[in-house]
Amino acid sequence: MKKLISIIILGLFWFNSSYAETVNLNCKYLSGNISKFYVGLDFKNSKFINQHGVMWDIIYNDNIVQTAFFGEGGTHSHYLMTISRLSGSGSIKAFKLSEEELDKLSQKNIDDILLKGVGNLKDKSLEVEREKVITLNLIDYLNNYKKTMYGHDIPPINSEFECEKSEKKF
Repeated sequence: MKKLISIIILGLFWFNSSYAETVNLNCKYLSGNISKFYVGLDFKNSKFINQHGVMWDIIYNDNIVQTAFFGEGGTHSHYLMTISRLSGSGSIKAFKLSEEELDKLSQKNIDDILLKGVGNLKDKSLEVEREKVITLNLIDYLNNYKKTMYGHDIPPINSEFECEKSEKKF
């Protein structure tokens, strides 16, 4: 009987530790053509999930959640998304990085991947850790990004939005 109770208790702990609720947010831009979008935040796995199911790594603290991702062609090459955990307000900043800037970022990625011991490209189990290093370096780089022209700072393009936690209908 003790063995059965032990197994049940162990099972409950295992189930509880493996269950992670994704925080679902419905967001809307404050201006522009695209009015609404969905964001899922999986804090257990440190993932941002967009409305198409694409996931990126996140960093977060008590105040904000951030992710960065690559653009697919077009005017901008990279994006930084920040969401306030306190107010639900957020922004997406768009950047166009030069080849020189991309080379510098790539070298930092390679250095950090090797430093963390996840550089073996044949080991597919390390891909998640390599992706995390790349995303975290990109977030850090974009947070500190400064571009000047003729002595004036040129800020990135910025779109603001508001998010509300999704409520279950049934």
